[in-house]
Amino acid sequence: MFEEREDPFPKAVLSVAEFCRTCAIGKSSFYTLVAAGRIRIKKLGRRTLVSTDQVAALLESLD
Repeated sequence: MFEEREDPFPKAVLSVAEFCRTCAIGKSSFYTLVAAGRIRIKKLGRRTLVSTDQVAALLESLD
């Protein structure tokens, strides 16, 4: 009934919650990885955003 359409404007950044859901990690683990320098974040006002390329970078860095 409904067609799946590819988004013409894919997301360039994720919120912390979206990143954690995508990588199947908790917020505590997320902030531990940020403190260790394994995930780079950007701030936009009060929002914390993560570039989508950080998902691939994190997964590549795993053993």
